[in-house]
Amino acid sequence: MKKFTLLLSIGLFFTFMLKAEEILRGAKANQKIENAELIRYKEGVGAPVFIRFQKDKGPLASHLSAWLDQHYGTNGSFTFTTIIEEEDQKGFTHIKMQQLVGGIVVEHAILKAHVLNGRVHSMNGYVLVDPVFTSHLLSEAQSLEGALNKIRASSYKWEIAGEEQHLKMMTNNPNASYYPVGEKVFLPAAMDFTSQKLIPCYKFDIYAHEPIYRADVYVSAITGEVVFEDMTIKHVDSMGTAVTSFSGTQSITTNYNSVSGTFSLSETGRGNGIRTYDMLNTTNTNNAVSFSNTTNFWKDTLRYRYATDAHWGAEMVYDYYMTVHNRNSLDNNGFALISYVHYGSGYNNAFWNGTAMHYGDGSGSSLPYTTLDICGHEVSHGLTSNTADLVYQYEPGALNESFSDIFGCAIEISVKPNAVKNWLMGEDRGNHIRNMGNPNQKADPDTYLGTYWATGTADNGGVHTNSGVQNYWFYLLTLGGSGTNDNNDVFSVAGLGVAKSEAIAFRNLTVYLTPSSDYSDARFYSIESAIDLFGPCSPEMESTENAWYAVGVGPAYTPGVVSDFSATRTEACVLPAEIGFINLCNNNAQTFIWDFGDGQTSTAENPVHIYRTPGTYTVK
Repeated sequence: MKKFTLLLSIGLFFTFMLKAEEILRGAKANQKIENAELIRYKEGVGAPVFIRFQKDKGPLASHLSAWLDQHYGTNGSFTFTTIIEEEDQKGFTHIKMQQLVGGIVVEHAILKAHVLNGRVHSMNGYVLVDPVFTSHLLSEAQSLEGALNKIRASSYKWEIAGEEQHLKMMTNNPNASYYPVGEKVFLPAAMDFTSQKLIPCYKFDIYAHEPIYRADVYVSAITGEVVFEDMTIKHVDSMGTAVTSFSGTQSITTNYNSVSGTFSLSETGRGNGIRTYDMLNTTNTNNAVSFSNTTNFWKDTLRYRYATDAHWGAEMVYDYYMTVHNRNSLDNNGFALISYVHYGSGYNNAFWNGTAMHYGDGSGSSLPYTTLDICGHEVSHGLTSNTADLVYQYEPGALNESFSDIFGCAIEISVKPNAVKNWLMGEDRGNHIRNMGNPNQKADPDTYLGTYWATGTADNGGVHTNSGVQNYWFYLLTLGGSGTNDNNDVFSVAGLGVAKSEAIAFRNLTVYLTPSSDYSDARFYSIESAIDLFGPCSPEMESTENAWYAVGVGPAYTPGVVSDFSATRTEACVLPAEIGFINLCNNNAQTFIWDFGDGQTSTAENPVHIYRTPGTYTVK
């Protein structure tokens, strides 16, 4: 009997690995997880942080729970619960899942499944596969005492009857209160997903009135000490006409009260409404009153000054996200955009407190922060909270700030297309706070770990400084540029324009990133976003990689495909022999050419070939 043998000739392409990262492709990925074409690991994290499956071969979405049981052991010490499912304009359904241990939430342990045509296309997130934990020992009351001993505010929102009353009114909930209610959670030790150790905690939403402070405060249920603070406050239906302070004369939507015959800075046409209130230079929201006018022409008078900027700015933010990204406000469910103007006396800042915007009047020669780009910046913190929910410290916090800068800038460009695109944040106030096109000009870094990179714990680990790296990435991605970075790497980036760049950034934030994502994650998932939107090996993917290389995160783009495949069998004793070939290339491959070694070829992605004569054949 004559024997039939195949020699599989596989061309390998050199792949650059980021430090502390390993990527398996093709056959290696398939050997690790069936039907996977790419798997990404991060150093010390037991489970893959990203899996992409071969086209149309991922697990059925209807069988996802069983797949997780099989591959993550979720029927053992931990489980997942679905938080939200959303569909996007590319036909994907994104399923966001929360890890639970013993039925208790593991904070920031998020897994996302991205489904296309009923099958899981890819998955990403941080999961603890072998958690080590102990029970909660202290009571909720003991833990709250520990939190308040740490914060030591002079007054809290729940202590002020007017604030409690205002909250009940705004939420239309007679039982609403600012009083902190503890939630039992587990927190990864030191927010480190390379450790399997979990700290049993109580999580409190604590809102201090004086000095102003709001954060999710985590108290160890073992020691009673505060182990982490995730800051919530992040600083900085009639048609009317408003003379704004920073943006000239603009059309705004207001509400007309036929009983009083007055107009107010309030509308219901966009989402669940846009409302702007006057704080009367106090810090108690119960003192806030509506801005009213007997005509629908809002002059730039002392009382209306800056209020019309905030109101019009909120309208433009809503319109931008709906028109450009098809998103119905911050939560995609019409989240009401509320602004409080004239906050405090001489308050020289603006902040998002988790539910609304607050704008001070500035102090001395400093003007308020109600410019359009800053309105967009601050409100976009709400988008981040409702999507990636990036923790507000160190690299995740820097990304949090950067995304707000990116969309603040994109909103200004969208609304004012004829204005000078100077890439400055807050320049209309007379003194900009950041320069996205030249971060070094404001002592911010333009290269990862480069000049001006902030170290230490100040500013929550340098969130307002280290944001400069992704800011410059976005600038280069949009306009293009060339030069030499702080690592002496020579770079050249072809600009994509605003529309493509903002689409990549938006998808990265809303689809892929999770609370603990760092700069390496931002790079990896922005490339995935470019592939999703524009295809593998596209100019958009190339520019995305090259822009990250320019700011010191990862290598430059190198064209090529990791060539890999397998066969259903490699030997046969009976002819004719039908052999199936399975393509295991990463999805950069868009066209295929197979040489079966017997003079026959195919351009199919996964061909089946029939050998009719005995021999040894080299397949390429």
